[in-house]
Amino acid sequence: MKSVGKHISRIYRRLNILISHDFKDLNIGSGQYLFLITLYENEGINQKVLGEKLLIDRANTTRAIKKLEQAGYVKTIVDTADKRNKKLYLTKEGHGIIPAIRQVLVKTKITMLEGLTEEESEQLFCLLEKIEKNVEKGIETMKEVAHE
Repeated sequence: MKSVGKHISRIYRRLNILISHDFKDLNIGSGQYLFLITLYENEGINQKVLGEKLLIDRANTTRAIKKLEQAGYVKTIVDTADKRNKKLYLTKEGHGIIPAIRQVLVKTKITMLEGLTEEESEQLFCLLEKIEKNVEKGIETMKEVAHE
């Protein structure tokens, strides 16, 4: 029997190898670019919202932000209206590496889609979106059953 999950998992692991190699000089790991891109698009959000947007748990989000702060790419500023809320921003260096990150992502996309027609690429994205929605629906159903 063919396994969709197996192929998705294998693609994900191999992509991480490619991306990690290209991000080595930027001093970031394959998962940290997601935080940087998301912060670039949503500066001033807090850590909880950032983790929710990326579907990453609190502990892993905390670790990633700490590493990015140590690397000089992210800064945390306490909200003056609510001292418990800490807002996240990219530093000058964080903003500076966004073009390099985007370049790596474009290169990776080209590698992934090599040999596919534009129609096949569009169909692939549609199918992946459907699969993602189905999995999300499955998780919601699981949660509903667990609360009964």
